[in-house]
Amino acid sequence: IYRFRHLISMAFWDIQVLMPRGGAEARGAALAELQLHVHELLTDPKMRDLLLEAEKNKEQLGTLQQANLREIRLEWERENLLPEEIIKKKSELTTRAQQIWRKSREENDFSQWLPMLKELVALFYETGVALAGNTGKHPYEALLQLYEPGMSLERIDEIFNEIKSWLPALIREVMEKRKTAGEEVLTPVGPFPLEAQKELSRYCMNVWKFDFDGGRQDCSLHPFCG
Repeated sequence: IYRFRHLISMAFWDIQVLMPRGGAEARGAALAELQLHVHELLTDPKMRDLLLEAEKNKEQLGTLQQANLREIRLEWERENLLPEEIIKKKSELTTRAQQIWRKSREENDFSQWLPMLKELVALFYETGVALAGNTGKHPYEALLQLYEPGMSLERIDEIFNEIKSWLPALIREVMEKRKTAGEEVLTPVGPFPLEAQKELSRYCMNVWKFDFDGGRQDCSLHPFCG
């Protein structure tokens, strides 16, 4: 499963960096096929049996191994809630969406992107409904577990309400101090030369001791790593 996902991530990198616009349909179909194969492996009854066997003996595992087992269990549960049609559609749609977004951005024409955006929102809502299962959770809360496990909508409301209690006053205070200080606010003025951006990125990567024997720097319209 890890090796198949490695290939999926390489295909995603190619979409972001090199793939011409005309390759979207074929790439989406190929990714959908590979994602479905991974889904089949994860939902295979053998995987359930392996999980149960490992959980019976988890006291023999170290802390990291137990955490890994917990995450595999969560992923197995999620995969069993997702129908194959959603997985296939997501791969195909997100691949096409990348190319439409690029064209829309280049031509500064949001109307080209809007229909695709509506399709994506509908698809992810459908995904949220599937992941919520019979738990009674809101679809958004079910999707939230993919990125912030354990977070609830109630807790998010608490966080934002707390921030709203002090942030507006802080902004007003900063704006007032800016006026009385008489200091000019420097606003970055772009566009910035591509080579200068590359140089800055490479400098940061060297500071962070990035291993260039194990990875590389490329250019894309949207920053990502993988």
